[in-house]
Amino acid sequence: LSAEIRIGENSKIVSTNPANGAYHRMLLPGTYSVTASASGYISQTHEVTVLDPLASVQNFSLDEAQVISFQGSIRDAEGYPISGASVIIEADPEISLLADVNGIFTIPALYEGDYQVRIASAGLGIFNKLVSFRNGDSYKTFVLLPPLFEDEFENGLEAWTIQSPWAIINQEGNNMLTDSPSGNYSNNANRSARITTPVNLSGISSPPLCFKTRYDLESGYDFVHVEASLNGTTWTNLTSFTGEQDSWAQQSLSLANYSGLNVYIRFRLRSDSNISDDGIYLDDVLISGTSGNITIFGDVSRDQILAEDDAQAILDYSIGLDPIPQVDALPWEPGTIQAAEVSGDENVNSLDAWLVHRFLLDTGFRFPVQSGEAIELQIPELESSVEDNRLRLFFSPQVELKAFNLSFANDPGFQIGEIVWGPNSLNGMRAQNLSGENRTLAYLSRGEQFDYVDIFYTASSSALSAEIIINGELRIYELSLKTSAQDSIGPAFAFSLLQNYPNPFNPSTLIKYSVPESRGATRLQIFNHKGQLVRTLIDETQAAGTYTATFDGLDDRGSKLGSGIYFYRLSLGTQSTTRKMILLK
Repeated sequence: LSAEIRIGENSKIVSTNPANGAYHRMLLPGTYSVTASASGYISQTHEVTVLDPLASVQNFSLDEAQVISFQGSIRDAEGYPISGASVIIEADPEISLLADVNGIFTIPALYEGDYQVRIASAGLGIFNKLVSFRNGDSYKTFVLLPPLFEDEFENGLEAWTIQSPWAIINQEGNNMLTDSPSGNYSNNANRSARITTPVNLSGISSPPLCFKTRYDLESGYDFVHVEASLNGTTWTNLTSFTGEQDSWAQQSLSLANYSGLNVYIRFRLRSDSNISDDGIYLDDVLISGTSGNITIFGDVSRDQILAEDDAQAILDYSIGLDPIPQVDALPWEPGTIQAAEVSGDENVNSLDAWLVHRFLLDTGFRFPVQSGEAIELQIPELESSVEDNRLRLFFSPQVELKAFNLSFANDPGFQIGEIVWGPNSLNGMRAQNLSGENRTLAYLSRGEQFDYVDIFYTASSSALSAEIIINGELRIYELSLKTSAQDSIGPAFAFSLLQNYPNPFNPSTLIKYSVPESRGATRLQIFNHKGQLVRTLIDETQAAGTYTATFDGLDDRGSKLGSGIYFYRLSLGTQSTTRKMILLK
């Protein structure tokens, strides 16, 4: 292939010999990110370590790129759409467009590949990253965050320390910073404009420095250097400008080497003793980046992009697949889990994954954790049938099913041989984990109606307990493994008491339990560590089903209970079960 070879962010590009695809590049010893790209093919990147004096070999095999259509949306950290944002995709030719009033932009035809994407909107930081566009991943949401530093020079130079004659001028109603406000710069100049207070990059990943510039400098002799410093005394060059740039050009420089530190930035003019020119003009200086202290809900990959990979990662995590190959930020950390929990119920399950999928397609929708409004979904019933050691699970009504997590009881007499998803179910996102004691399935709908999933098994018993979260609501079923000829009893609720949540708790906690057909009064009672009854939450006859009770930390007289260990017991007829919880103030 006639391809281009890039080394990291180095500006030098080498080309292959199209006759045989060969290339070479002289590099100092070290580890490099090497990317091969060719028009009509999906680019590929490998990490290569160069050792002295040996030559390193890295071959590439590029897949042909398909033409895809793509819809992107742009939102802020609260989930609100950003209208009118500018979008630039460095394709060939370059794609430049504006988001509509709903924050949406559409690209009808784009080759699969990795493209530098720049998105900007007034008052917000700039998104400027390499983004993968692949067939089957036709929707992405880009999140713009407030900048860490921003100056459009409309409010003077209060954020800057300058050496005269650096100053602000106004041209055609727009303020800008220049090194020579009154004509050409002088010979033998060495003067700078720097940010007065260092920018704190603690917890910031991939921070870019962005600004617009145009300049007229004696080519090869006079320079404007962009420099960074940790102490305001010792400076490191980020880039330099010389020659002529007539029109405004957007610049973006990586500050990745300064992540986690306080950094100063300055622009320094250095001229020689001969020719002088008009100098440099700067505007819209800003530093942005993703802070580890800011939660972007739904973005478990922590890259300011929500995509279906994030939904799949949440689905996988909900059934215990951790670490997860789709996500770079591994292993899962508290911040990742917080980003995944978008439903507001303090649990990560298939409903959260479905909500991320909905967020991508519905720009009017915000997550419940953002809006404070609970999501209201109908809960279909799980139904089952058995034939020749095949357990078929389906839902009624099918149209109401959005997502589910299914966990089978740890029964050594029940062994799963194969899982077969129905043809409609294959169109949704799926995950399964049958390793060890974890025997779990998860699914979310992408618009189609789930038809069924078949579980082929061997069993020594005629019934199986299953815990299932349907559209975010927990249900417990006793599944019959009898065929219809054996008078199948169908699905039923089991007698079960779940661990309270949260635990420890203050001031209240939720207790979920399930009861089968009525056998008299259901009692849910609270005891202290001495075994003394302090509260009766439930004492009534209840129909078969799953219930949730709230314990508010009060005894039967309405007095506040002290911190400590308490026990809660569920009893129905001759059956009872007890669990422990902690009230912690």
